Amino acid sequence: MIRGDTTVDLTIGGMIAGLVVVTILFGMMGLIFNETFTVLQSNQKYLNFFTEAQMISNTLNQLLSQSVWTTKDKIYDNTTNGFKIGYFDPTGGMPKVQYLTLEYDSSSREIRFNGKKILGLSNMISNIKFEVNDTYILMTIETDKIKDSQGKNAKYTVPLLTILTESS
Repeated sequence: MIRGDTTVDLTIGGMIAGLVVVTILFGMMGLIFNETFTVLQSNQKYLNFFTEAQMISNTLNQLLSQSVWTTKDKIYDNTTNGFKIGYFDPTGGMPKVQYLTLEYDSSSREIRFNGKKILGLSNMISNIKFEVNDTYILMTIETDKIKDSQGKNAKYTVPLLTILTESS
């Protein structure tokens, strides 16, 4: 005999099994969303750091493109956080080179040129160092908000623009 209606037997065991499956699925979805948001937050930190580093580099490149390259011994490397570089002095009859200081002040988080603030930086930047070589100036920007695989602060090193002329 064939019955026309089918019935589903609901048992306590079947309901518990269904709830366990649903709970596991929601838990896995929660883990996936958590991991996705963690990766997005990490990527946002990198994006903020490299965007600010590029802005610093662009600003300093514009400033340094007006300078006069002499030789390394004439660029006074007073500290790792700054240096002096020559600029033509427009006052007076005969052009002469005057040396102006570009420095990073870590206490106020500012980059200063000849004592005047040219850039205020966010707390994403923890330190900026300059290294003067024979033909270029290296700038290293460091953040303590991002760690590399060895647990060290992330760094970004870039040579600064030195389209500079030889002067005497």
